[in-house]
Parts: sequence; C-alpha cells; structure tokens
Amino acid sequence: MHWNGAHQNMQENLRKQKAVFLILLFGIYMFEYTVSCVFVQKRGVSILPDIWIVRNYYAGLLSTAAGIMCTGLCRISCKKKAGQGILIAAAAGYSVLMLLLLANWGIVSFVAISNAALFCLGLYGGAVYAHMSKLLYHTDFMGKVMGSGFLAAIVLQMIFQHGTDNPVLVVSLLIAGFMIVAGLMFVEPWQEEPEPVCDNTAKRRPLSLGRPILIAFLLNFFFIYYNEKMLRSIANRGFEEYDVYDWPRLLMGISALFVGCIGDIRKRKYVPITTLCMMIPALITAILPMGGQYYYLNMSIFYISLGAELAYIHLMFWDTAPRTNRTTLWAGMGRVTISVSEVLLSGLAISEMADTAVVGAELMLIVLILIVMAFNGDLDLAGIREIPGETVPETQTAPRTMEDYRENYGLTPKETEVLQKLITSEDSLQEVADEMAISRRVLQKHITSLYEKTGTKTRIGLLRNYMMFLSEENK
Repeated sequence: MHWNGAHQNMQENLRKQKAVFLILLFGIYMFEYTVSCVFVQKRGVSILPDIWIVRNYYAGLLSTAAGIMCTGLCRISCKKKAGQGILIAAAAGYSVLMLLLLANWGIVSFVAISNAALFCLGLYGGAVYAHMSKLLYHTDFMGKVMGSGFLAAIVLQMIFQHGTDNPVLVVSLLIAGFMIVAGLMFVEPWQEEPEPVCDNTAKRRPLSLGRPILIAFLLNFFFIYYNEKMLRSIANRGFEEYDVYDWPRLLMGISALFVGCIGDIRKRKYVPITTLCMMIPALITAILPMGGQYYYLNMSIFYISLGAELAYIHLMFWDTAPRTNRTTLWAGMGRVTISVSEVLLSGLAISEMADTAVVGAELMLIVLILIVMAFNGDLDLAGIREIPGETVPETQTAPRTMEDYRENYGLTPKETEVLQKLITSEDSLQEVADEMAISRRVLQKHITSLYEKTGTKTRIGLLRNYMMFLSEENK
C-alpha cells in the first residue's frame, strides 16, 4: 500500500510537470507565431503599397503552412537526427532573416525575406504540433493544456506589444523566444507516449481524414467575411485606427480555454456542439458596423467565436493524428487547413457582399457543418462516442490475456516472445538471447522497441505495465 501511494504521488507530480512543460512550449510558440506575423505586417506598412500588405499577409499564411507540411514530410522520409538538423537550421535561418527585416528593402526583397522567416517558423510549428499531439493523446488534460497555451500566448503578446515598439528589441526578444522553443523541443523530459498501431484484426471504425479537413475548411469559411473586412480596413489605415490585438483578443484565449476544459470531459465528446453554440452569435458581426461605438462589441463577439473554432480544430487534429501512421504530418493539418482555406476564400471578395447575403450564406454554412459533423459522429451525444480509428468496445468481460496486450501495443510476434521471456524468468539478457538463438544485439533491439511501444524504461517497469494491464477490467 505504501508503494502504491508513493507511486501514485510520483505519477501525479509527473502529470503536473508534463502539463506545465507543454503549456510553456505551446504558449511560447503561439506567442512567437502571433508576434512574428504582426511584426512582418507592421514593417510592411512603411515598405509595401496597401494592396501588397494584404497579399504579403496571405503569402505568409501559405509560407507557414508550407513549413508545417515540410516538417511532417521530413519526419516521414528522414531519420530522427536529420530531422533535428533541419530544425537547428530553421532556428538559425529564422534568426538571420528576422535581423535582415530590420533593414529597408524593396518590395520583392522584403516579401521574400519575410516569407522565408515565416517558413522557418512553420518548420518549428509542425514539430511543436506533433509533440503536443503525441504527448497529450493518452492524457485527460489535452484541452486544458491547449487552452492554457493559447491564453498564455495572448497575455504575453498583449504585455509585450504594449511595452515596446522598438523594432530591434522586438526582433531580439523574438529570436530569444524562438531559441527557448528550440531548447524545449530538444529537452524531451518525458518519453513520448506510444502511438496506437492500426490493427486489422480488431473491430474498428474507419478513420476518415477527409471529414476533419472539410469541417475545418467550413468553420474557417464561416469567419472569412469578418476577417477579410477587418484585414482590409486595417491595411488601408496603416494599423493606426484599428488594433486587432487590443483587449478583446484576450476573450479568444478565454474562449479556447473554456472549450478545452469541455474537451477533457468524455474524450472531447461535447466540443463540436459547444463550438457551434459559441459560433452562432458571430452572425451579428456581419450586421454591426466595423468601427464607432460597435467596434469593441463586434470584436468581442468575433474573438469569442474564433477562440472556440480554433480550439475545436486543434483538438480534432491532435486527437486524430496519433491514430494514423503519420502523426507529425497530421497533427498540424488543422493549422494548414485554416491558412490554405483563408487564402483560397480571399479570392471570392466576400467582404464586398451585402450584409443580408452574408448572414444567409453563414446560416447555410452552419447547416452544412452540422451535416458533416453528424456524418463524422461528432453529434452523437448518447452513449459512448466511437472515435474513428479506435477499437469499438466489445460487450464481453473476459479477462485480459497476453494476446490482448500484444494487440493493444501493436507488438510483433518476436517482441511478444521476448516479452514472455523477460517477465516469466530471471535469466540474464545473454541467457535469453541464447535460449532464443539470437544475438544479444538483436535481443536489445527488440527490448528497445518494447520499451518505446509500452512507454516503459526498465524490465521491472515492463512487468508492472503488463500486470496493471491484466488487472484492468475489460470494458
């Protein structure tokens, strides 16, 4: 009993440390992303014509999205050390490029340098999103960490931007923040959780990746009118009359944290319907004037709804990515979809539509989103939610076996044999290798794979993990 109590306390402390670490990582990265984009936009005011400010904004979205995608593709095709080398190069590249932005450049040079810097930022974004998805997938605090990170980033950004307008100081702090993110990425104080392995022998619902992308696209379409209208108004006034980073933006972080807390209840079951309910008030932003006495009301409604949308998209893809065999690629796909869809939809000139037409279009979008969510199983509030790609629970309550353990962790037949030898005997590794007629080096490779898949680090930890698995009820 004493050992169990001490073990539980240790596990609880690790959970808290892990949550704080990931809030810090995500919060600082989102701060870097937001402030970097603002810095590029404000530097562009004195260099670019009004129309180029908008174009460079959209180009920056695509550059960041391309960086996120490249990280996922590199993790697939490159070894881990090669991937780390790419991230180191990205950190160095970002630092140099941000320093170059302090100089006065022509239009083409400024656009090229600023987008290269945002591409480097996207490279790290892909790694951060994958890190968050892998380390939070098996936890019950994914939503709280995501929401807290968003809120922390916004608070930091507000303090930072109201504290200084000195470009040199801004760039210096951005580079320092980027190095902190880089350091946190390489620290890895906790072993990554084992990724669920697709098992064709288990009864599963098919994992459709098209529907989450479509949902993210439609959700972003809902906000595109106000976003484009606001962007053009700000560009035309040189960031002087409107400040989209004023206090109403804080409501976006609070909204994201609220949805995140809801998301930690029953595996994000209530997130879709909560998000839709928080989006509906945003219909009024198409009717209210942009400026004047309605400015703060408009911004507040918009940011509350936007925070809910961003929280839902992040949680949806972080929850989906580990159930694929391309976690790094899919973890950041939500951000990629948001960026790409905003660029694609910008060509529709939605901000020039009549207000009544916009409201009608957004009502139709809500109905369409409801239909897609229903097909995706997001609106099934009765009973246990079946998550695509996960095993559908069976009704029998038979005791768990070694075969259940093998299927749960995706062990190969040889790894299963090694596991049996390790937990049922006190033989040394050399004796186990001799008995299995393999070299000690090959045996060590199987043991390393076992540790990675089960999230353990020692032979004793492996035995405890196995015994805990057998003791759990087969729900």
